[in-house]
Amino acid sequence: MPPWKTTHELLYVSAAGHIQDVLRTQLGVDSLTEWAKTVSQEEFTNVVEATFNNYFTSQAIDRVLALHEEQDNIHINTLLYNQDVIIYIEFCDAIRTGDIERVVNVLRVWMVMMRGENHMPKYADAIFETLNRLHNYPDDLRDMFLDNWLEHQNFWGKVIFSAKGSNKSWDWMGMITSCIFALRDAMWTVQGAYKITPSGTKHTVPSMILEISKVATYLKEERLHVYVKNRAGNDVTGPVTDLLAAGMAYPNTAKAFRNFVGDRRYPIRHASAAKTQPFTPSNAGGTPAAEVDVEVEDKEEEEGEEEDNRYERFEVDHEDLRTDPEEFVDSTDEFMAAAVDLAESLGYEEV
Repeated sequence: MPPWKTTHELLYVSAAGHIQDVLRTQLGVDSLTEWAKTVSQEEFTNVVEATFNNYFTSQAIDRVLALHEEQDNIHINTLLYNQDVIIYIEFCDAIRTGDIERVVNVLRVWMVMMRGENHMPKYADAIFETLNRLHNYPDDLRDMFLDNWLEHQNFWGKVIFSAKGSNKSWDWMGMITSCIFALRDAMWTVQGAYKITPSGTKHTVPSMILEISKVATYLKEERLHVYVKNRAGNDVTGPVTDLLAAGMAYPNTAKAFRNFVGDRRYPIRHASAAKTQPFTPSNAGGTPAAEVDVEVEDKEEEEGEEEDNRYERFEVDHEDLRTDPEEFVDSTDEFMAAAVDLAESLGYEEV
């Protein structure tokens, strides 16, 4: 597989080309540039909503499948790509803007899609368990979890204000991350006051307009967003899996029932025949009944203890956390003191 960064950029360029072509197809025009010169904001919004419903949703795929007996697999696969890539674009934008509710919405969809071909069941289960815990958390705990889930300060704490060499420590990280918003605002204030350019052009991302235009032109020439009967290549192109539809069908299977509904039945252990068998000369070569009784009772007692321990909850304490060199359980007071100092410097008084 290619690196994530390369794949990410390709998806963004490809998605932009697909969006251009579906807008052109929806409007029935040859040039979006000419149309954009006269369109109003309200009309633009209506066109975008209609385009999304007709080319980026499961309902759009179902409509095409229902309308035509002879399926255009290449067209259907293009619509499936639109459906999947727009979810990824939404996820990236939600993270960039720090909108955790949109992130959760995408995770709900991905949880279902990851069950589509059952290639990533552990990821699906992990998301399911996390979302289930969030649903059952008290409101305060859920809000705290969501507010701290997105790592907003990764760039600022690990790149801009990161200490170098031996100065890099948890103490420094705890102190600087509590001040990032104040330091960032101060930096922006200075840049605005003295008209300092935030960054140069040395590492500017190159324009992708030409690449996006090439993608849109290819889609237009091949008419991939239009149903074409007897399209060339359909005979050797099979339909790709609709991960969303396949994932939605998974909960109705017997396998899902076995995985998510635990069997609460426990067998009742009965004493063996040897337990009640009287001691007679005929069985003198075996184990006496009295000894069998003791052995059976001891075994049952051990099994009972094991079963009780099965449901014993393991609590993690500070001693356990201290075994992890990356934990900083002893720095809580220092973090709180740094936060109080920052609050006081901003004019807040301790209540």
